[in-house]
Amino acid sequence: MTDAMIPLDIRLLATTDLHAHLMNFDYYRDETVPNFGLVALADVIEAARSEVPNTFLFDNGDLIQGNPLGDYMRDYALETGHPVYLLMNQLGYDAATLGNHEFNFGLPFLKTILPQANFPYLCANLVNHKGVPWITPYTILERNCTDRKGNSHPINIGVIGVLPPQITKWDKNHFDEYSGSDAGEKLTTIDIIAAVQRYLPELKAKGADIIMVLAHTGYDTDPYEVDKENCAYHLTTLEGIDVVIAGHNHRRFPSHDFETPHYRAHGFDLERGLINGTASVMAGSWSRYLGVIDLTLTPRQQPTESGSRWLITEKKAALWHLDEVRDPDKPINPRYLEVLSGAHEAARDIMNVPIGEATSHYFSYLTLLQDDSCVQIVADAQIYAAKARLAPEYQNLPMISAVPLFKVGSRKDDPTYFTEIPQGPISFKDIADLYVYPNQLVVLKLSGKNLREWLECCVSIYHTLTPNQAGQELINWEEYRSYNVDIMKGVEYHVDLSAPPRYDGDLKFINAEAHRISDLTYEGKPVTDEMEFMLATNSYRALVDRFPGAGKENAVLITTIEIPDVIRQFIEHEIAETGVVETIVAKNWHFDLTKLGNISAVMETSNHPRVHDYIAEEAIYPATHVGVDPEGFNLFEFTLDPGN
Repeated sequence: MTDAMIPLDIRLLATTDLHAHLMNFDYYRDETVPNFGLVALADVIEAARSEVPNTFLFDNGDLIQGNPLGDYMRDYALETGHPVYLLMNQLGYDAATLGNHEFNFGLPFLKTILPQANFPYLCANLVNHKGVPWITPYTILERNCTDRKGNSHPINIGVIGVLPPQITKWDKNHFDEYSGSDAGEKLTTIDIIAAVQRYLPELKAKGADIIMVLAHTGYDTDPYEVDKENCAYHLTTLEGIDVVIAGHNHRRFPSHDFETPHYRAHGFDLERGLINGTASVMAGSWSRYLGVIDLTLTPRQQPTESGSRWLITEKKAALWHLDEVRDPDKPINPRYLEVLSGAHEAARDIMNVPIGEATSHYFSYLTLLQDDSCVQIVADAQIYAAKARLAPEYQNLPMISAVPLFKVGSRKDDPTYFTEIPQGPISFKDIADLYVYPNQLVVLKLSGKNLREWLECCVSIYHTLTPNQAGQELINWEEYRSYNVDIMKGVEYHVDLSAPPRYDGDLKFINAEAHRISDLTYEGKPVTDEMEFMLATNSYRALVDRFPGAGKENAVLITTIEIPDVIRQFIEHEIAETGVVETIVAKNWHFDLTKLGNISAVMETSNHPRVHDYIAEEAIYPATHVGVDPEGFNLFEFTLDPGN
């Protein structure tokens, strides 16, 4: 083989949905975690780089929100530098795209911090009224790479960035605020597929040897439709795309998550990490996985019309798990700890500000099974804040509160991700532990009919249970997500687990005959379709028209106060009034088990040692520990007694 025909190896590394999980530290527990955070994954990145000289590193979005190093370091980010970019610049990222959570703190903030990144940010489908992208839509990385004999060659890697078109709805208040400001403009999104197809010809014409999409979007094999939220799968069907980096819904590809006949029939090749022949990865979340894509390039006999001299002859993608690659006893590289030391100590100072004393404890181990204090205190705080701000004409309407379930094991992929606040002194870290998103307080006017349908959306997460059968799975994690589940406080209701779900995991209406919500009452009287309620909820729920009755047109109060601050102010008020905060759980919802006979159901919960004592003391159903699942969750089997 002549030197002109020597193959060349390229390795593409990808992180996604880091959510500011940078340090090997749990700020809610105020303790070090041995193998955790981007500072630990850095060793995995270095190991991957050491094997292939031509290696590139990318991030796929949802980076600056989701951990105290992101959520509560906004002033620090503006004054000293954002912690995520302080570390990522050290790690040598080559390019990144935006995720939907990048917009949670407003567009002016995002626009100010993006230049701190020493690498290009790309987004092709967020545009102004003229169709001009808000930031650079794509880039071509021009690099000199060495072949297998050490000869140097110029290689052009074309990279496009895209994000879910729904961002302008999910953060509508921030986009509206930006469009009305002197320095802002009205922004809209365009369809992901259309945006990529718009720029593919340009990348080819400019001689890109490899074309990859940083796609902050998940895999959904349902038929394509315009403005589809999760269309990474559909990107793999487009001619001319060599690599798709997926993300957004925190799944893992290639992995057993996709080991079903359905996915195989749709071209998912787990052994090689290909989808329809396109190399693809989705690297989970929270710095726990690194996506690794290996490409072999062989010189073409003749360059293409655009000048590309290389042909991709081999593709393979894999996930490298932090816990499988890195020794947890290995010290973190002090260079990375030093980069984050100032931000880390500042975050700890914020999280450990004392608030007062709680006579209640707050553990979310059983939140999907029964009512608890974690939900109750958030609901009480939202109602307290809403009543203080509502106009007089709304004060006499019934006030209710919707509380989303965030810390109940993430997406069934983190057995440590639960709220854990013992009785005793509380600080700001405990408030952050109760509510982990910077959503803002909004109040909707909601009809009784829409209230019922809203609840039907939420309770669809449960499997339909079979009468007189033991050991059934309770939660349908495969198709549903807990962040789409609200517990509704201020009304009473039952959930019939013998009925099929009325809505699917995307909150689409699927079964007109299905009714899980029964005995829906307010102050002991049945809720009728015509009744009107004031619903205290968050901006994400209220301003996005996914839930029945949601939408800006139904909002009677839109605030800029974030829910963690709502909780803090409520707790401070309670302490000022009584000296302590005590939460009385209303126990306003239960399962309706009358049609199911003698059954039991298995539910996943925390891996913390205290969970056994908690369940023994607090569970309303008899429970037996039956094992630990592959993800590390404790499994408990509950005898669902209709009397409870």
